[in-house]
Order: sequence, then structure tokens, then C-alpha cells
Amino acid sequence: MKKQKQTIVLQWHLTRNCDQRCKHCYMYNENSHQLEKEELPLKDCFKIIDDLVSTSQKWQTNSRINFSGGDPLLRKDFFKILAYAAQFKIDVNIIGNPFHITPKIAGKLKKLGVRGYQISIDGLKAMHDYFRKPGSFDSSIKALNILKEAGLKTSIMFTLSRVNAKELLNVIDLAAELGVDRFSFNRLVPIGQGKKLTKEILRPNEYRQLLLKVLKKYQKWGNKGVKTKFRKKDSLWSLLYI
Repeated sequence: MKKQKQTIVLQWHLTRNCDQRCKHCYMYNENSHQLEKEELPLKDCFKIIDDLVSTSQKWQTNSRINFSGGDPLLRKDFFKILAYAAQFKIDVNIIGNPFHITPKIAGKLKKLGVRGYQISIDGLKAMHDYFRKPGSFDSSIKALNILKEAGLKTSIMFTLSRVNAKELLNVIDLAAELGVDRFSFNRLVPIGQGKKLTKEILRPNEYRQLLLKVLKKYQKWGNKGVKTKFRKKDSLWSLLYI
């Protein structure tokens, strides 16, 4: 059997610029908003891509970049960075907001080699909009459908806390019904804006009980043959094996 090549993954926060102020954002607090214009110069971004390519060639690995932010699409020279990465056939994904996704933009992303786009959904409409901003939920559903139509892989990420834990199973159902390619969740990180939600972190036993329910939900949709891949990260699921 041919040995599968390893992959170097670069998670790259290109900008702080963002048109949301999420209640659980780990990048922001009241004192950091003035930093959103501080971006690495374009020439230095090109150098980082060059370094990634040369390292991958040296180590004989694949390479992947997950562009994030803020919202990468709000960086004025973002498409120049994408075009530069595209010439090296790098596997590119975007973690961003839904507000600037149009059929034209989605088509441009596809043309420049973007493989997938991840959008966060933290509950059903009222809950999600509470965490993000009014209108965010509807914009997210619309954007996911546009991205799918353009031929990009779509992902939903859920940020879990005690506030929205009761809606995690509903969002799993939503992901399956929308036919997104991937669903995953992470727990709240109590830094940045998230410091205000420190008391809302699930206790170990609460979290373990929720994992058991999530596992049953994953199995239910798996038995139905849905295309959505439900990810089970070791760091999130290891509690079940203790």
C-alpha cells in the first residue's frame, strides 16, 4: 500500500478586520479594536507562501492554508494573495463570515483554487444572531447555498458553551439537512471577548453527557447515509475514553 503523504497546515489570520463583534470572539476585547488595520504587508505574505512551498518540497509533504481573520474577504489585497497561492496548487480553505459571499465572489474563489469555505453557526436563528449580530443566521444559510452552487466544499463550525449547548443537536440536524460537507464544533475559549463568558463553560460531566447525545445524533445521520462528515477531534472526544 502506498504511504499517504503528510500535510503541513497553516492556519493564517490575515486580518483583524471584521464586520461582526461576536460575544465569544477570542481575538477581540475592548482594547484591541484599534488593531484591525494592522496587517502583514503583501510582500511578506508572499514570502510566507514561498517558505511553505519550499518546506513542503524539502519534507515531501502536501501543503494547506486555512485563511481566517477577522474576515479574510475584508482584506483589500486578499485576492492577490489567493492568486499567488494558486500558482503553487496549495490546498486553500477559508474560515470567514457570510456577508460578502455572492455568486460572483464564490465563482472567483473557485477559479482561484479555493477548496472549501467554513462558516460558523452557533445555534438556530435567535441564538446565533444573539452571539453574532442580527441577520447573521439568514446570511449564513444563504452563503452556504451560494458556495455549494459554485462547487466549493462547505463546513459549519459551532462554538459550544452552556448558553447554546441545548441547540447543538439542532444545528447538527441543520447541517445534515443543508447537505454541508463537514460539521464540527469547538468549545468556548475564555479569552478576548470570551472572558465575559468564563462561567458559561460546560463542566466535565455536563460535557460528557452532551457528547453521548451528539454521538447518537451523528450515528443517526450516518445510518441515513447523509454526505455530511461529522468530525470527532481527539481533543474534544477524549473525555469519553477516560
